[in-house]
Amino acid sequence: MSTTPLTLSFAGQQPPIALPQVPGTRGPVGVDMRGLNQSGFCSYDPGFANTAGCQSAISWIDTENSVLLHRGYPVDQLARQCDFLEVAYIMLNGDAPDEASYQTFRETITRHTLVHEQIARMCSGFPSRLAPDGADVRPGGGAGGVLS
Repeated sequence: MSTTPLTLSFAGQQPPIALPQVPGTRGPVGVDMRGLNQSGFCSYDPGFANTAGCQSAISWIDTENSVLLHRGYPVDQLARQCDFLEVAYIMLNGDAPDEASYQTFRETITRHTLVHEQIARMCSGFPSRLAPDGADVRPGGGAGGVLS
């Protein structure tokens, strides 16, 4: 990919606008259009069909072919072939884990999902008719005292 900015000029308007090229993860090279508004113009792209909303090292979308990749893996494959923790590992680390890495990751996550005994006791004292939003908030408030 060339790093030479693209030049955009309008008839009767000086000087031309230099628009930097932005490397795409896959597919076409992007053009950083932020300099366009300095000219008094803006771009028009109905439905954002040719606009990248952000740069991402995690996901890539091809709307024309209905492809969504996360870390290079088709999201439909992740949904069918991986469990939640495998996908979380891929999102955090960039690639699928080997068996030993997955077991270590799973044990670490499991250890951090255990509910402290005092919080469990506090929750068991709530009335069964308590609204779910109230039941969600109260343990969070109590956790500060238990876990600090």
